[in-house]
Amino acid sequence: MQLYQLIQSMTKSERRYFKSYTKSGVGGQQAKYLSLFDVLCKAKSYDEKKIAEKGFTYDDKNLLMEKVLEALHVFQTRRSVDAEILMLLSQVSILYEKNIRDEMDKRLQKAKKLASENERLHLLLRVIRMQIELGGDIRFIEPSLDEELLEVKEKLSRQIDYEYSYFQAHRVLEEDPSFLKPESRERIRQLASPPHLPDLSDASSVVGKFYYHIIKSDCSFIFDEKEKNIFHMQKIVQLINENKFVFTILPDTITRIYFYCIIFLEKANQPFQKDLDILKAIENIPTNSHRTLYVSYGLALEYCTIKLDKLCGQSLISKIDSEKDFLKNNFGRTFVWISCRTMMFYGTFGEWKKAQVWLNIILSDKSSGPRSYEKFKARFYSLIIYYELEIGDFKTHIQSVQKYLQRNNHYKEIAKKIIQIMYDISATIQDKEKPVLWKKLYRLLQDESLLVNEFYIPIPQLKQWCKSKIEGITIVEAIRREQAEVVEI
Repeated sequence: MQLYQLIQSMTKSERRYFKSYTKSGVGGQQAKYLSLFDVLCKAKSYDEKKIAEKGFTYDDKNLLMEKVLEALHVFQTRRSVDAEILMLLSQVSILYEKNIRDEMDKRLQKAKKLASENERLHLLLRVIRMQIELGGDIRFIEPSLDEELLEVKEKLSRQIDYEYSYFQAHRVLEEDPSFLKPESRERIRQLASPPHLPDLSDASSVVGKFYYHIIKSDCSFIFDEKEKNIFHMQKIVQLINENKFVFTILPDTITRIYFYCIIFLEKANQPFQKDLDILKAIENIPTNSHRTLYVSYGLALEYCTIKLDKLCGQSLISKIDSEKDFLKNNFGRTFVWISCRTMMFYGTFGEWKKAQVWLNIILSDKSSGPRSYEKFKARFYSLIIYYELEIGDFKTHIQSVQKYLQRNNHYKEIAKKIIQIMYDISATIQDKEKPVLWKKLYRLLQDESLLVNEFYIPIPQLKQWCKSKIEGITIVEAIRREQAEVVEI
């Protein structure tokens, strides 16, 4: 499956290069893995049985994976400034060991020029350091190298300050995803316009500019400043396109700006052309992928759930539903993650039958691995769904969840206590006794000491449900009251 995903993600030029790179092999095992490559290129979905029926083995798939990665490495080295500089520095080390000084100096100069012209400050520092260390007697080092080193360090220091502000903003986002707390919103404002940093100038590095515009984009989204948000997103896209492969380690950023675009577009009854243009520009980023789009759907849906924006959320779900089969076949882990958010979105609005449909989709997934945590969340959330729908014997369903957790070594202290209270609720006949049990469960879920690392339990959703039961209101009303309490504080 992962080999298929890799090949499907390759561009036409990457596929052509792979064929050219491997064309020297004409027979035996190599010809077989090339045939497998052709089969996977043309396949509309991955079918393990059909692959086996064609005579391809586990070893053939392993060999093809190695060859594809090898070819892509060489291909991107030719297109990536970063990879080219690192390759030159590797060659410099070899030439130094062989005492071939003239060629070593030539390659150091080339690496330095590339790093300087393309503002790869971390790599430029490394090149200058190598010039100093490999230059011979320290007494005869050119004074200009010391000056260059100081200049690069100052520029890099500013870049690091922008990066630090970005990661601090990201931490606030994780702690308060809905930005309800006044202190969270004020903190973002401070990080977006830090007094200790000069405003952006032409002297800033590429990465410095990049982080600057990300922070500004985050801030403008939080405060619903659409025009500013689009301006900064355009700058981000421009920087990425002008400095290809520099930011391949930051897919999360591309996902976030795409998510911002989706939300603004969903809210606009008649989007302007520039709205559609920026969305298209993000889709065409070289480092983009289908997965980026789908993760953005998930983030946007989560945002709609927090903000109780039902109309926007339903529009997103219709897009997810229309691409469900492609998602399931090609991005299984992402699909389970999105399905879990879709299930909880419907549950938040009390549409339990729709929530059950997505619960069944999650539970029918046969794979294991990291996405299993979403399944654990779904199992816990099924307690709410089955209680609300009054499906079968609720006590039997609780036992099923209990056995599932035990079988997967996740039946720990907090899980045991939640299950026990749910048993008590199922055994209680008198309605007047149930609020006491809801309060008991609510207090348990507020005990943070028990919840450390228990990220497979949907704590916020369980708490909101409990509050709605205690106060005799809907979950939406419970969330609104909770948000109002936070704002008042």
